[in-house]
Amino acid sequence: MVVPSVPQADLGGVNVVLTGATGFVGSFVLARLVADGARVYAVDGPDPGLRPHLTEVLTHPNVTHVETPQRWPYRTQSGLGAEERFEELLPLLDQADVVVHFAYHKPRHASASQRLSGVEELAAEFQLNVLPSLDLLQNLGSNVASFCFASSGLAYGHGHDSPVNEDVPALGDTAYGLAKLAVEQAVTSWSDDSTTANATSLRIVTVFGPGETAPRAVPNFVRRGLAGEAPKIEVADDRRDYISAWDVASGVSAVVSNHLIGDSSAEGGSASAVCDPVLNIATGRTYSTGEVAQLVLDHLALDIQPTIGPANRLPLQHEIDSSRLQAQTGWRPTIGLAEGLAEEVEWFRERPELWS
Repeated sequence: MVVPSVPQADLGGVNVVLTGATGFVGSFVLARLVADGARVYAVDGPDPGLRPHLTEVLTHPNVTHVETPQRWPYRTQSGLGAEERFEELLPLLDQADVVVHFAYHKPRHASASQRLSGVEELAAEFQLNVLPSLDLLQNLGSNVASFCFASSGLAYGHGHDSPVNEDVPALGDTAYGLAKLAVEQAVTSWSDDSTTANATSLRIVTVFGPGETAPRAVPNFVRRGLAGEAPKIEVADDRRDYISAWDVASGVSAVVSNHLIGDSSAEGGSASAVCDPVLNIATGRTYSTGEVAQLVLDHLALDIQPTIGPANRLPLQHEIDSSRLQAQTGWRPTIGLAEGLAEEVEWFRERPELWS
C-alpha cells in the first residue's frame, strides 16, 4: 500500500501531536503527515495489527507512538483532573507546533443488544467526546500554531436537496452532529482568542478505505459479498458522497501546511493565507447506497441482487461542496469510489477472519 503523493505538503521539521492515530482514518492521517516530513507524536491505543500502512509507519524514525491505556477519552474515571486524564498527552503539547484531533469514541449502551435513547446518546457524546475535547483545547500551549479538528458533514443535518457549502446553517439534528458542532465552536473560540494560531474544523463526508471495520455500509457490503451473501440495504436511494481515507489525510496535511506557511499557489491565495475556521472536504459526487452495493458486487463478479428494505424513513441526500477547501489549499480528491472500493475489497479478502 503506497501513500498517494499528490498533493505534497512541506511539513519538514514540524512537530505534530495527532490524537486518534491508530483509528481507521487517523492511521491514514498519520501516514500522510509522515510522508510530508512531519515529526508526529501518535497518541492513541495500541496498533490493532489490521492495517499494514499503520504498522509500517509506527516504526518510522519520525514517529513516536504514545500508547495510551485506552482509546479516547484516555481516562474516564470521575473525579480525575485534566493532568491525570491526559497524563500521556500533556507533556507532548509543550513540544507541538500542530495538533490534529481525530480521536473519537462512539457511545454505546452497556448491553450490546440495546440502543441508547436520544437523551442518553447526547449525554454520552458530550461526556465522551465534547468535554475531553474542551480539556484538550484548554491545555494547549502558546507554541501551538495550528489546530485541525475532524468534524463531520453530518453537522449540517439532514433534509438538504442541493449541495451545501459552509454558508448553509448547520442544524446538527443528531446527537453526533450536535457534538461535532459543539467542538467546532470551541475550536473556533480557541483560535479567536489566540494571536498566533489558526484552526480549522474539517466537515468530512462518508469515509471509506482499507482498514475500515466498523459496521457501516461499505464494509458490511464487502463482508457479505465475500461470504457469498447478498448485501442488505435499508434505503437503496440514500445518496452520499464517499471519500477515500487517503484523500481526507491529504486534505488535513494541506490545511496544516496552509495554517503554518500559507499557500501562494492556491487559487486566490497569498503567502499569508490561512484556511477558514470551517471547511468541507468531499469529492463533489454522490452515489446511492444501491449503486455502492452494486460496485462491490461487480468487483467480486457476483451475480446476486441486494436485499432491500423495508425502509422506515425517506431517502437522504447528503451532498457537500468542498470548493473552498480546494481554492484555499489547492487540495483535490484523487481516488475514485470504484478504485478505492477495489482496494478495500482486496484488503478484506486477505483477512478472512473479518468476514468468514
